[in-house]
Amino acid sequence: MITSDFVAAVRDPLDDPKKQKYTDAEIVRAGDQQQRALFQTLIYNNKEYHNMTLVLQAENGRQLFQNTYQWTLPTWVSAVVSVHERIASSGTGESTYSPYLWTSPTAIRFGRKINKLDAASPNKGTPGGWSWDGMRTIRLWNYVTKPELVVQVAKVPPKLFRAKIATLYQDNTGMYLPPSIELGTVDREEGAYINAEVQCVATFAGTSKNYGSVVRCIYSTPTDEAADGTRQHLLRFEQPMPDVLATDDFVEALVALPEVHVRYLVLMTAQACASKKNIALIKAMQPEIVEKRAAFMQYAKPPRDHAGPYFRSGAVMRPVRRDRDGWAFTA
Repeated sequence: MITSDFVAAVRDPLDDPKKQKYTDAEIVRAGDQQQRALFQTLIYNNKEYHNMTLVLQAENGRQLFQNTYQWTLPTWVSAVVSVHERIASSGTGESTYSPYLWTSPTAIRFGRKINKLDAASPNKGTPGGWSWDGMRTIRLWNYVTKPELVVQVAKVPPKLFRAKIATLYQDNTGMYLPPSIELGTVDREEGAYINAEVQCVATFAGTSKNYGSVVRCIYSTPTDEAADGTRQHLLRFEQPMPDVLATDDFVEALVALPEVHVRYLVLMTAQACASKKNIALIKAMQPEIVEKRAAFMQYAKPPRDHAGPYFRSGAVMRPVRRDRDGWAFTA
């Protein structure tokens, strides 16, 4: 679901047709917050969930103590799932941690898996472990030299937006996000739009093949230099658009949830907005929210053996009594 459709879906239960009580900007901001809250539920329920791999070069780490090194990760990293040594030293000098943009992908080879250590007692256990303090820093303990690292992380969803192209990018592998967008808030941190799915929803040329195309962002930087020498906010795509995005084309971000769970996000966003002005609406939405929450929690659980068995929880347990012969029956 694109950003404008999401706003319309949230507005359905919110507004009186005769009077608009909530602005589009309010709804998008609330949607961003709720989308990230659902993401937190996902990673808390599934400790193995990760959606981005970062390549950390030895030259970017700093020595903190003897045999202890530290890397600072972006604020959009919510959790570190696994850490591996990267085999070979080639690749030093690459300008980005996104492996999609490395000039030599063969230089990115997973090596030995590094164990996670107890943060309270980092010197115990197997030498050469990592710890994550949850505040952007990952540390390696008991390493004589700094290694090259491959880190699998859980990245928070990018913010929703609707934007009109103002400056052309050099080809169809990316786009420049204008400094002022039609809807949403610009996130200026490097890599903030990684995993954003972007759709071209309107084209200046009626013959453009970009209309309706959806691509995923694999990197973003707010300090790219355009052909005219100006600073631009670049979003790079995993797969190229059919054509170069033209000036006055419109692009929108898609909600970062499977379509079957978008309704739950819509309800949670409507509830967040209604908390300011319409308590009665919150009560009216509760039955459907409970139903959709149960489905989302099932989705957020870790994957199990496809062959089963499958266990369901959440039912109220009734007390069990037994007779003298050992037969059980419910009260």
